[in-house]
Amino acid sequence: MTHPIASYVDIFAVPAAKKGKIFHVQRADILPSGSDRSAYRGDTLRLSPSGRALLATTRGKTSSVRGYVRAWSWDSTGSQVEGLGAAGPLGEVLHTYSTPTSGGKANAIEWAPRYSSSLALHRHAPLTTAQDSSSFPISSAQSGEQQNSEMQEDQEEDWAVLTDDEEGHVLVLRWTGKDLEEVSRVTLRGAYGGEAGKEEGQQVGASHAIWLS
Repeated sequence: MTHPIASYVDIFAVPAAKKGKIFHVQRADILPSGSDRSAYRGDTLRLSPSGRALLATTRGKTSSVRGYVRAWSWDSTGSQVEGLGAAGPLGEVLHTYSTPTSGGKANAIEWAPRYSSSLALHRHAPLTTAQDSSSFPISSAQSGEQQNSEMQEDQEEDWAVLTDDEEGHVLVLRWTGKDLEEVSRVTLRGAYGGEAGKEEGQQVGASHAIWLS
């Protein structure tokens, strides 16, 4: 869970052997060292599609304070959690991304659905000539599958959408497993004066977006 006031991520465990009791096992800071904690509010928390990273967002309380998205490595085995050891599933900080604005009341992040395995294989499979494919049809396919499997183990490329309520931005971000970077953005405009106090074409805030496909 994210702490809305202190901008922490708290990890809890419910071990089966403990008959439903909840235990706090770990806390991680969303903010960079030296930040004024009172100037931020924690927001969304999402596990990456690969299950190997956890991302959390926080937003600034005023327009002069930019928000953050922070990513940590995630151990999905759960062995440390089950044993209630000192270390939890969160590992090292992988990346800290400063958002364009405070985020307003949003700064919410959501992952895009991943491609199917067949599309991923087609996407990463090496190109072959007609001569190559006719000479080694089976070994070429096997090689493509093996290379794709190895690449998926070592590399990630996922997409996320980040919504900004302050200036109405909707940002598309790319996650590589180590870095988060902006790919594109659009700024929302009011339609037919649908938002109180806004006229058609005026800037409006973005709350939360999801990917449909």
